[in-house]
Amino acid sequence: MGNPIIIAEIGLNWFGNINLAKELCYNVYECGANIAKFQLYKPEELLGKESPYLTDAIKGVPTKEQCIELKEYCDLVGIEFGLSVFHPDLIDFTENLGLKRYKVGSRSIKDLDLFKEINATRKELIVSTGFAEESDLYRMLFHTRDCKSVILLYCVSNYPSILRSINLEKLDTLRTVLQTFGRPPRVGFSSHCPRISPTMAAVAKGAVAVENHVVKYKTMKGCDVSSSLSLSEYEKMIKYIREIGEM
Repeated sequence: MGNPIIIAEIGLNWFGNINLAKELCYNVYECGANIAKFQLYKPEELLGKESPYLTDAIKGVPTKEQCIELKEYCDLVGIEFGLSVFHPDLIDFTENLGLKRYKVGSRSIKDLDLFKEINATRKELIVSTGFAEESDLYRMLFHTRDCKSVILLYCVSNYPSILRSINLEKLDTLRTVLQTFGRPPRVGFSSHCPRISPTMAAVAKGAVAVENHVVKYKTMKGCDVSSSLSLSEYEKMIKYIREIGEM
């Protein structure tokens, strides 16, 4: 099985403080994560002006200038800088930024224009599938047939998600979808559960990539915090993931 790609979803948990964002990138690097990831979108366009999450998003979505600064910092530290990208017209910027691969969130599973733009880059693509029907997955795979590889992440799009809502048998369903389309059955898990056990179980079931929200302290206030692991929990989880890989 080997070791999965471990993605630290910093998301909105830097609260618009670039120094905290950099500190978290270094923290998750020390924990053993492979990727420190943020989200890049236009808050009002994606969420709507009446969204209760709009204020947090406006503060927590990095500007292009901040993306450049964070990418340079991650390069210096030695951790991959990642972005979930939500709009087709941002791909030119992210290509100039030098992203190694693309992550697309569940919310964008029907955005074929976004997938067409990513397909043109021919890079690896990781897609969360929380809102997806099987037909959505087949359409997405058709429009990303030139991507170097595709990893489908099972997730439950509740924030936070509880243990009994998680059904890791869905990993097998996603494997079948990929194989039906002629893709290697590379699947993983994106967690919104503030516990470490679901991610460890997914690794034991062969997940090749895992993603967890991470926050500096669980006492912080923000819409992503309740779905996040603390740094101490995250470090413990990665230690156990590496042990599972050895077995």
